[in-house]
Amino acid sequence: MPGFSCTQTTLKAVPLFSSLDDATIGAALPHLTVRTYSIRAPISMSTNTADSLCLILAGRVRIMQHDESGREAVIEELCEHEFFNEMGWLEGRTSSETYVAGTQCTILFMPRQLLEDLLSRDARLAQPIMQAIAKRLARAHRKIGRLALDSVYARVVDVLLERGHEEGGEWLVDAGAEFIATLVGASREMVSRVVADLIKRGMVRRSKRRIIIPDRAGLSIYADNNRTTLRIQPADSNAGQRLGGFTGEQQAA
Repeated sequence: MPGFSCTQTTLKAVPLFSSLDDATIGAALPHLTVRTYSIRAPISMSTNTADSLCLILAGRVRIMQHDESGREAVIEELCEHEFFNEMGWLEGRTSSETYVAGTQCTILFMPRQLLEDLLSRDARLAQPIMQAIAKRLARAHRKIGRLALDSVYARVVDVLLERGHEEGGEWLVDAGAEFIATLVGASREMVSRVVADLIKRGMVRRSKRRIIIPDRAGLSIYADNNRTTLRIQPADSNAGQRLGGFTGEQQAA
């Protein structure tokens, strides 16, 4: 990943700073800190950065939580131009969450006092922050609903549909089985079984350790129509048929 040059021009291109004039951005530059992290590196919040709002300039960051036994879970994965440590910023103390680089990433640290000064100068800066927090809350509500109401199969399909990118008219999934397992609250083995079942049914395929979804829209519609009844089924004579040949009754446990 190329180095990120923190200048007025580059910051102006970031949605969070788009409402600020050049003079305001120029005055803020000396107080901003930019750091680059390699994949899987912890993003430590030191005494100087504990109350900073952290903006992802490039790459991805995973928000993690751990229990007393050392088990860990990925709460969310954020991407370019999203921010994290908002609770540390709002409350002025170290957050209970931990952060890990999901890919090589570049992070901009904005000290609490600087951000409050910028907000006092231009209240429009609050709008993208509030919108981002509201969207994250909505995602959390959806995730809670899925955990309570959907089958593991449906939750895995949701992650496959969300965690990827389009290439050559197909959807390439960027997440591995272990990462998907932490997102859906299941074991890695269960995720592998679901993926194997989707391959058997012709809904996805593997290529060089990547999962490819030929018809993302079709899989999404199918999953929405059969959200609570999706289950892994034993092999049968119709196992290789395409997406449109399945019904909720065929997938029921």
